[in-house]
Amino acid sequence: MVYLKFRIVRSVWLVLFACTALSIDIFSLIIWPHYARNTDAVVVMVVPGICFLTSLTALLARYLFSNPTYKSVAVEILWTGCMSPLAMILVIYSYSLVPGMGGPGAIWPFIGLRVFSWALASLITLYTVVLMLVTFATAATIDREVWIRPIAGSPSPFPLAVVVHILWARTRSRQPSDMEKRTFCPPGCACANKLPPSISSPLLEPRAENVTMGDAEAQRDSTVPGIRVPTALERHSTIFIGFVMVDIMDMDTDVFE
Repeated sequence: MVYLKFRIVRSVWLVLFACTALSIDIFSLIIWPHYARNTDAVVVMVVPGICFLTSLTALLARYLFSNPTYKSVAVEILWTGCMSPLAMILVIYSYSLVPGMGGPGAIWPFIGLRVFSWALASLITLYTVVLMLVTFATAATIDREVWIRPIAGSPSPFPLAVVVHILWARTRSRQPSDMEKRTFCPPGCACANKLPPSISSPLLEPRAENVTMGDAEAQRDSTVPGIRVPTALERHSTIFIGFVMVDIMDMDTDVFE
């Protein structure tokens, strides 16, 4: 299965933000003579203009800022969360616009303006909601400091394969049965504190019927002759390598002969 990289999806989404916002500003300039008041045109162009600038800044943040704080996940959620209600206000304001001159057909340019406003508000709100859900899921599973990670960093701050793997494992975890909750003691023991079942107890041994066909296929696919391919969780984990310091003077000289 081919997974799209988060930074590529984010870049495409930000380009859609910028293009939609720029389209609203250009369309407002085209229909400027149809506005009843010039202030209406200015108000309509403010929010898309801000959205265009913020989207362009977010795309070029890695080249514009050296401070990693401005490129973090928290800043991305902050500016998108602020732009989402402003875009919704723009949608509401567009319904109050009326043509200043012309016949009944003069309303159609303002209907087009409403369509562009809805598109901008939908794009920003959808991106904000998805970004917040993925961030909270990542923080709750594997990385509590995901808020300060670079949003366009490599590797991605949102390892979706690992997050889905952990959440799926949690949903499939079952409660121990009554038989597994029983405690055992050696024969003749009359103590009040019972010992837990030993590791070799048949109650704790994995049973063959619990192994599904999907698990068997996953084990087969994750194995290469001579090399075991790590799982999604293992690929995200850190591998610690330690070195033992050896004093060459204390070694036997026969080794060098």
